[in-house]
Amino acid sequence: DYMVKPTKQAELLARIAALGRRAGVSDMDDETALTVGPWTVDRSRRQILLADEPVKLTDKDYELASYLFQNVGKLMSRAHLLEKVWGIMTPIESRTVDVHISRIRRSLQIRPEQGYRIKTVYQHGYRLEPIED
Repeated sequence: DYMVKPTKQAELLARIAALGRRAGVSDMDDETALTVGPWTVDRSRRQILLADEPVKLTDKDYELASYLFQNVGKLMSRAHLLEKVWGIMTPIESRTVDVHISRIRRSLQIRPEQGYRIKTVYQHGYRLEPIED
């Protein structure tokens, strides 16, 4: 981003915040717990609770599920998820994301009965979304 001198402090802070949002930098700190439906993401312990019971997840499953819970309703491509969770910047043909999504659905019991689902968008990616009655 480019700014003409002299810079205004408010504009500089606004641009920094916008860049952070676009880069996916979270405003949540490690002490914040995020609750979505029956799930609670406990960032300080790096675990996800389902109905106040901890669910056993691998590190990558936790990171992917946590990222999905932070972005409820947003469609995210496989490439975007590979970049944010695995740090892979180059587009590669991989089933890694698909396998982890399947494990998360099973482990966290993300089903319509719980009020949420992970919707697969053909040839694009995934969206965690609430089920409308």
